[in-house]
Amino acid sequence: MNFTWLLLIAAAALLVIGALRWDLLVARWRELTGFDRQPAEAPPALDRVPGNPGLRPHAAPVHKPGFHRSGRRH
Repeated sequence: MNFTWLLLIAAAALLVIGALRWDLLVARWRELTGFDRQPAEAPPALDRVPGNPGLRPHAAPVHKPGFHRSGRRH
């Protein structure tokens, strides 16, 4: 192994160690500042359709005409 390979391995190791330290520093900062990112609450569940309890009401998808961008039909 020559000196270049040793430098490359050392640089990669320093990057890994730096990334781990950065993660720990950010975690500690969040602890000290009390910053807790809580997940957003889910939207309220939609009422089920009374006649068919397995389906939920929704808007129908917009129909796309069968045309290419050039104007040619399918």
